[in-house]
Amino acid sequence: MPGTGEPEVTRPVHQPSLADAIIPLVALTVLIAGSLLLFGLDALDGPIQVALILCVLTAALIALKNGHSWDEIEHLELHKLADIYHMTPWNLLPLLLLGVLSFRKVPAVLALTASTLFAGILGAFLQPQVMSDFVGASTGAVVGSIKGIWRAMANGFSINSGIGEIDRLLSRGGMDSMLKTIWLIIGAVTFGTLIEHFGLISRLIDPLVSAAKSTGRLFATVFAVAFGLNVVAGDQYIALVLPAKTFRGEFAKRGLAPTNLSRLCADSGTVTSPLIPWNSCGAFMGAVLGVSAFRYLPFAIFCYASPALSVLYGITGFKIEKTAPPAPGPPPPAQPGAESREPTPAGPSPDGPAPAQQEEAAE
Repeated sequence: MPGTGEPEVTRPVHQPSLADAIIPLVALTVLIAGSLLLFGLDALDGPIQVALILCVLTAALIALKNGHSWDEIEHLELHKLADIYHMTPWNLLPLLLLGVLSFRKVPAVLALTASTLFAGILGAFLQPQVMSDFVGASTGAVVGSIKGIWRAMANGFSINSGIGEIDRLLSRGGMDSMLKTIWLIIGAVTFGTLIEHFGLISRLIDPLVSAAKSTGRLFATVFAVAFGLNVVAGDQYIALVLPAKTFRGEFAKRGLAPTNLSRLCADSGTVTSPLIPWNSCGAFMGAVLGVSAFRYLPFAIFCYASPALSVLYGITGFKIEKTAPPAPGPPPPAQPGAESREPTPAGPSPDGPAPAQQEEAAE
């Protein structure tokens, strides 16, 4: 063993079996599905991240079982992290707190804020050297913790460890780095709300509704409106909500179930929003991933295949749910002998006296 003078024992590395390859994928599928089943969309605020970490640990255990060693990652110089940070399981406490708060369905903003503050306080005690290098060696644990939390949340964390990959990975974040995206989102939502409130969009959409005579053309119109709103209004919420409100009556009039409109609006408004660079979703993804929407568009097959299938369903009638259209009231029953009755001649009101009676009254 290293440092003991004994020869290092090397274990033979075995090829992964089919079960080894399937187990991490099955664990990932089960954990993510369970998170969505228990928490719904709130699973994005913590439970899914915990599920991914558990899957990483599962894959690592399988690699160790097959003979791989932790020393194999030394060529990436990740072992130098131990010289920078104090590696201890206590570092996982903020992540554990986030998982507990998410499990208890605490609002996402409160859960993330509490975990962030707790991580900053914990970092002042578990990583004092890193904290002092970040905020200055003259600050104490309490003042350094407050200053470190403030600077990291406002301007992001920065470090110069000598490892380029680590520095690029950790030296980022903060609200300042997202201000451009936030201003774009605020502007897009404000513009979309104004043109909706003053009826400018409805004035353009109403003629399209009247021109959509067939079900397929109606579906294509909904898609065109939702995608156009993503381009013009710059926000997916306008592109999702407004077509649903505008076409709801037309779908009911034609005997089409509301689920058809809901699915079509989601496929046309929500799914296509990341394809527009100036849309709030496209801007957010471009800022986080560092890749423009035009560059990942050819690979985002789901974003244009999903609305295409929805429109195709409307054209072919496949998987289109029907409801009974609102029928007009039944006609009044015919009175006996109504067929032999002659039509009332034109003249004074039927409630008034007949012409012959008027003459007799005059005599």
